[in-house]
Amino acid sequence: MVVPVWLWVFTTMLALFISIAALAVCLSYRRRIESIIEDASSVADLTSKKIRLDAEIDQCVKALDKRREEIRELESEGKQIDAEIEQRRKSLDENREELRKLESERQQQESLRQELARLADQVAQEKQKVNEYRKEAEDLQRTISDLKQEYDRLNSEKDELEIVRNMEKVQLMSEDDARSVVKLRVVKRHML
Repeated sequence: MVVPVWLWVFTTMLALFISIAALAVCLSYRRRIESIIEDASSVADLTSKKIRLDAEIDQCVKALDKRREEIRELESEGKQIDAEIEQRRKSLDENREELRKLESERQQQESLRQELARLADQVAQEKQKVNEYRKEAEDLQRTISDLKQEYDRLNSEKDELEIVRNMEKVQLMSEDDARSVVKLRVVKRHML
């Protein structure tokens, strides 16, 4: 049996087509397998990358938690500092008020010192006046004493003159009358 040529050509062409198709399928599968292998290595890379990123995320979360804790501590410290600042402000206000009082007292003391100095000057002037008055009084007392001595001297001279005059009269008068006159003169002297 003789197979016609066209069948051989057809069969050859068909075999060639199937071979080419098989080769194309093999190449296609090879590319798919390479692609799958590449995808698998990419998946492995991505998986390792994901693991690394998850670890970084965990570190970031831990760092964030740590930062949140630090923020809470700082807020707590900030509240304490605010309370301390408020306390210091109150203390400062109290100190300012105390300083104002002390300044007022200092001014009062200064005015009292000035008043005291003025009064001390006035007392010194008054003492000087008193000393002047004492000196003047002593001078007046001396003058009075001198005048009294002069008066006493003049009185004694007057008495002596009267006695002399009386004696002259007495010589003219009787003896009894003379005694009464002398007694009268002695009494007058003691009265002075």
